[in-house]
Amino acid sequence: MKKDPVLKIILKTLDDKKAEAVEILDVRNLTPLCETYVIATADNIRKLNAIKENIVEEIEKSGESIHHVEGREDSGWVLIDAFHIVVHLFSPEQRERIDLDGLIKKALR
Repeated sequence: MKKDPVLKIILKTLDDKKAEAVEILDVRNLTPLCETYVIATADNIRKLNAIKENIVEEIEKSGESIHHVEGREDSGWVLIDAFHIVVHLFSPEQRERIDLDGLIKKALR
């Protein structure tokens, strides 16, 4: 999974932009829509937006495509659909409230 070039771009961008609590979840057994969920937290709205913009920019710069982006930064949850990888960026409050990590991990058991 980590050899995927799009995943490498996403993880490097998350690291460069100081995203927190990054989780990589293999969801191939849960959904036919994608292979991997990457979940991360940005501690403020500006950082969330910067991470989103940089991920999209870096993926497109590499010659890969983004299917679409959903959500608004001020909602505390943004989704980046890169076809086989879906990135969920959360504010700390929304990540705790929604607990997507917990839901996915429970479903994978």
